[in-house]
Amino acid sequence: MSQFSSKSTNRQLLISTTVLGMLTLLAFKSVITDPDKFLVAGGDGMKNYYTFMYHVKHDSSYWHFEGMNYPFGEHITFTDNQPLLVNITKALYPIFPTIGCHLPAVHNLAMVLGFWLGCIGIFLVLRKLHIDFVFSLFAAAALGLIHPQMERFHAHFAMFYPLLPWIFYHLIDIWRDKSYIKPSIYIAIIITLGGLLHMYHFITCGVLCLLAATSLIWANKEKNSKVINIAALIGIQVIVPFMILTVITSLIHPIADRPNNPWGFFAYHSYLEGLMFSYRMPLFHFINNNILRVRDFDSEGKSYLGIIAVVYVIWMLCRHYKVWRWTRQSVTALWQTENSRFGFIAIASALISFGLPFTIDGLEGLLQYTGPFKQFRSIGRVSWVSFYAINFLAIPFVFHKIVNITDSSKRVIVYASVLGVMLSE
Repeated sequence: MSQFSSKSTNRQLLISTTVLGMLTLLAFKSVITDPDKFLVAGGDGMKNYYTFMYHVKHDSSYWHFEGMNYPFGEHITFTDNQPLLVNITKALYPIFPTIGCHLPAVHNLAMVLGFWLGCIGIFLVLRKLHIDFVFSLFAAAALGLIHPQMERFHAHFAMFYPLLPWIFYHLIDIWRDKSYIKPSIYIAIIITLGGLLHMYHFITCGVLCLLAATSLIWANKEKNSKVINIAALIGIQVIVPFMILTVITSLIHPIADRPNNPWGFFAYHSYLEGLMFSYRMPLFHFINNNILRVRDFDSEGKSYLGIIAVVYVIWMLCRHYKVWRWTRQSVTALWQTENSRFGFIAIASALISFGLPFTIDGLEGLLQYTGPFKQFRSIGRVSWVSFYAINFLAIPFVFHKIVNITDSSKRVIVYASVLGVMLSE
């Protein structure tokens, strides 16, 4: 089993980035071939192109969008306008005016670049989980192609960027006591920049960090000094980005008529079926038509985990069907392992994406007391966290099973077969 070493790190990184770059070229060939001509036909996708191009060419300031809500305009953060990308482009436009002729290309190629970097992040997480180099490449390619944010390439482009793997990457260093402050600073930078692409990156990454901190606090609840240190990490990772983003969105060109209670929380949450089923593939239709009727709902709540992760979840539930003996010692020990933390994050983020507890009959009114949280009306998107957490459990499990039952000379064939299975749904 090959692992990173001082001699192989650069070579493996070069190979992995090259291979995943080739995957990106194949997956987005039509975009890369002529990025100026790739446009989504209508709906929110076309609106996103409009707001991007209008802001670069016509708006008189960096943070106020004048092309809608006349005569008042709107803050660009709330126009799904990728403030980080669009303002960099706007700053370069007077210097390089030819950019104005290629704004769709800038927009499209930025997303392609984001996909490539996200796949690299997945690969590096899998390597941290002690998975073979080749299998990590196969699995990173597959997870990159099936991750739920891929659907955002048709609209809501700002949410397309897979930032969560990079948050997991730095959290693992914290879990392993390699460092606390440095990874937390990296996380804060990622969350802040992500929030400047779309605020849902803040909520998904923020939920992940808060759940990870909760698992650490529970594991060290008898060590007061360590609990204080973990609480300080929350401040670095989540509170600082929140304050920065709040200043940008609320104090720079504030808009007074934006609703405090946006509609959608009780319509755009997820359900268990949204994680366990792909609603487009033959297996779903076979189950839906012949075994049981599967509830359908808005696409915002659908974040299919992938067939490998679904089988893993079912297998784990069957394996642990007996009631576990809960004692103070066993509960404390449970939080000490990485697997248990991944599991907790997967379950807790799924429950949050279900809108709990606010979607329970009689508890709907509690949402009014959640402050900024209620502004995130498509809470089903938090299930993106579950996707990565479950797969970072399932992929290592499958890998170790392959290593135990196959000869080394045949593993690449098995790896390719697993890739095929992952992509089959």
